[in-house]
Amino acid sequence: LFPGRLARDMVLGFLRAAGDTELVKWVEERCSFPGTMVDRITPVTKPLAAASASEPVRRREGNDYYSDLVRASVCAEACLKDIWPISAETFHQWVIEDDFVAGRPRWEDAGALFVSDVGPYEVMKLRLLNAGHSALSYPALLLGHQYVDCALESPCLKAFLNLVLSEQAATVTPAPAGVDLDAYQATLLKRFANPHSKDELIRLAEDGSLKLATTLRDAALENARAGRPVAGFACVVACWARFLLGVDERGKDLHVEDPRATELAALARPMFGAPDEASPLWAEEPLDSALCAAFLRAAFGDKLSNEEAVVLAVLQAVKTMARKSIRGLLDEFLSSNGRECGLCEKE
Repeated sequence: LFPGRLARDMVLGFLRAAGDTELVKWVEERCSFPGTMVDRITPVTKPLAAASASEPVRRREGNDYYSDLVRASVCAEACLKDIWPISAETFHQWVIEDDFVAGRPRWEDAGALFVSDVGPYEVMKLRLLNAGHSALSYPALLLGHQYVDCALESPCLKAFLNLVLSEQAATVTPAPAGVDLDAYQATLLKRFANPHSKDELIRLAEDGSLKLATTLRDAALENARAGRPVAGFACVVACWARFLLGVDERGKDLHVEDPRATELAALARPMFGAPDEASPLWAEEPLDSALCAAFLRAAFGDKLSNEEAVVLAVLQAVKTMARKSIRGLLDEFLSSNGRECGLCEKE
């Protein structure tokens, strides 16, 4: 559900539960709940903290590289000592359904876009921007990257993301009025690669079981049923499943933040030939497609796991990862789409 519809359902649901039928009728007849969509990348920063007024400001635990950059910039440009500054990209988009019962402010004067239906804009953002963030995060983390902009300096990762976005874009129909989806995707790549916006990949990788279900699942289902490619989705799922095991390709631990991490990791592990936590990856062969189907069923439901094309694509992605590497998986995916990336193994 989009925000406006969700708010309406919550308000009316509460009033019905309270038994106030008169107020329910009044709200249904006289209130509106305009849908909205906001788009602006705002990387997380970490604060400095003081134990008491008499003690010096000290750094909180965690990586504060980007936070320190923002603090230094604010100090230099505004002559302010900001303990916890927030920085955002210059791009911003605010789309609002023009459905108000008693007039409204002229927010369009500040750049807001009023439309009759916010749905196409929300779908576009979910299936391209949000899906793109997730699609990039898992292979990039497995290859040892930390920040989004640095990951996109890799020719392989940039080309991979471009192809995944193209696969997703086939399902953004209808496109929002006046929006060129090819231009929108190109703009996304530029925004992600912004060196002044140090967005951490590990943040984007959080809660994959929730994010992928809302950004990639339905697009993959639509593509599969229409006979369109799902190889990009399969590569993302294979990398996500591998990420859930909590270690990158070089053996470095990865922090997995997901409410279903334990459950899904237990299903992912056999896909990579490790029947239990004590077994090394690829300890057993051959891989059974039923293992991929079981993971897909748990993560995305029966509809997607029953699509043979999707199961086989995920199986092929995992097998390629086993036979080669994560870099090899990306390289093979790019080659199958007419893209070459000879630098991939050297990154």
